[in-house]
Amino acid sequence: PDEQIEHVGGARAEREARLLAPPGGFSGFGGSGFGGASFPLTARRAGEPAPWEAAARPPRAEQISVGTRVFHQKFGYGIVTATADDRLDIAFDKAGDKRVLDRFVERA
Repeated sequence: PDEQIEHVGGARAEREARLLAPPGGFSGFGGSGFGGASFPLTARRAGEPAPWEAAARPPRAEQISVGTRVFHQKFGYGIVTATADDRLDIAFDKAGDKRVLDRFVERA
């Protein structure tokens, strides 16, 4: 029976909010579980990056320019046909034209 159950913590606060809400009425977001004790809002610490904010990758020490012969572990040997930031367009001997990141190739 419900009288024999002791509710503590967030479950207790949510239950009390539901009991105090007017029947069929709107009690705000607190009783719906979107901002009450169940999901408290917390501020992020200053200087702490959000999970989706990736740190900028440092530039490659040796830049790979157009015309450089390179080797890729999966695609094999090829020649760089274009560069854009850290992306390289490469015409591979056997795999055809591909766009790869410069960190996945090495000079041949």
